[in-house]
Amino acid sequence: MAYSEPFPQSSQDPVTVRRAVPADIPDLIELTRQLAQFQDLGDRFAATEEGIRAGLFGRHRSAEAIVAQCGWEVAGYAIFAQSFSSTRCRPKLIVEDIFVMPGCRDRGVGSALFQAIAEQARERGAGRIEWTVLRDNQEALQFYDRLGAVPSPEWVTCGVDENAIDALSTGKPSNPSEASGQALEPRTSNLERD
Repeated sequence: MAYSEPFPQSSQDPVTVRRAVPADIPDLIELTRQLAQFQDLGDRFAATEEGIRAGLFGRHRSAEAIVAQCGWEVAGYAIFAQSFSSTRCRPKLIVEDIFVMPGCRDRGVGSALFQAIAEQARERGAGRIEWTVLRDNQEALQFYDRLGAVPSPEWVTCGVDENAIDALSTGKPSNPSEASGQALEPRTSNLERD
């Protein structure tokens, strides 16, 4: 993989993308904190060095991370994991996070991160790369459109939190929409799914 090759950009230092290493953990925590604040999820931010180390670099890691640099400066990162498309019978990559520092935007960093993820998808024989984006993040939606991404109005991202996992695992799922009187509403715009 050519993670360390420079990618074209408009000015200043070339952008390089490489696999994250344990020495990047402080930067990954800070970038993740900034992403959480941008998404108004700062109150839920709970990333720790131990959690990042186990999840990205541990024996049973659950995802991979790449970092983009402009010169010596860490400019952005992406976290992704491999999954499987049952309808296509091929791997797919799920991008959990992608974030570029505000001062490093419009320098080719996001494109370089997606190029590195696409290289991984191709090497693994993946048929798709998927991610979600906040509906009101127009700058990101425009960027993804330029990449060729197609939003899917038919799909809604659903999830359960830790409390619901506990309830579900004991056979007593809770239904927060019944308690609140509100039906499930889509919170993110999803790319076309299988």
